[in-house]
This record gives sequence, structure tokens and C-alpha cells, in this order.
Amino acid sequence: MNYTLKRLYNNQDEHYDLAWELYVDAFPSDERRDDMAQMSIMQKSNYHFEVVLIDEHFAGILMWWLFDGIVYVEHFAIASSQRGRGIGHGLIRSFIKRQQAERLILEVEPPVNENNRRRIRFYESLGFYLNAYEYYQHPMRPGGMSVPLKLMSYPAAMDEVDVDVFKNQFQINCLN
Repeated sequence: MNYTLKRLYNNQDEHYDLAWELYVDAFPSDERRDDMAQMSIMQKSNYHFEVVLIDEHFAGILMWWLFDGIVYVEHFAIASSQRGRGIGHGLIRSFIKRQQAERLILEVEPPVNENNRRRIRFYESLGFYLNAYEYYQHPMRPGGMSVPLKLMSYPAAMDEVDVDVFKNQFQINCLN
């Protein structure tokens, strides 16, 4: 399958509206930024708001940060019309191969229902580890709530020191 990632720097790109619609549909409001905050962080050099294109047609989003030795995948979603075709699996596998960081980290909702367990199994099939440490995502918007999530990491599980390093990098990079 011929897909590409295209980095967006503002909301003027032809794919932004579809990307924003998927972002809003795929993530609860407490797990995403509002439009103004999103526009602000898109200017940061270590933040990547990328759209997934298949033969130049919109297929998904991949939003990630590059910290000191860490790639943090903040949001990833494939358009519902494109799911079940192996796009997500192939894209994440390719993404892992091209990164030079010591560790990739992403957040998932706790395995309290089948949908969440299926998502965790998806990432485990790509070599990610579900970490047992308690973790709360900081509020992503004014008045938002902290969200209890789980951290998954590649290529190895994290210890408490690793989790603390990530939390510190998140605080420095994502909240300022």
C-alpha cells in the first residue's frame, strides 16, 4: 500500500479539516486540545501534526513529539472508511523503523473493556509493552480533567525512573 505522511503547520492545509474532524471524532474532549491550542503547538519544531495519505487521499492522523531520546505518539487514528486494511499496522511499523529515539511512548485507555483491550493487543503485536505504573494525562484544555491512562513503550517496558523522565519531558514540552 502506498501511503505517505504529510506534516501540517497550520489550519490552511487542504487536509486540515478532515484531520481535525477525525481528531474530534476519535478522541474524547478531555484527551484532546481545542483548535486554538492546537494551532499554537503546531508551531513548535518538536511537534508533528501529520496526516496519513494513501495515493494522496486522506486516511488518518499521526500526532507526535520528539523529546530528548523519546518519541511520544500523542494521537493516532485511521479514518473509519480505511480501517481493517492493515494501514495502521503498516504505518506504525514503518514509523518505528524511521525513528532514531531510544524509546517510543504512547498512551492507551486502561483495559476495562474489549475495545480498549483490542487497542492494547494491536500495539503489543507491534512490540509495545503495556506498563503497569499509574499515569494520568494532564488536562489538554482549560477546565479539562486529568485522564487515567496507561503508558505503552517500545522497545522495552518502562521502570519508575523511565516514567518519571517521560512525565518531566511531557511537562516541559507539551504543557508550556
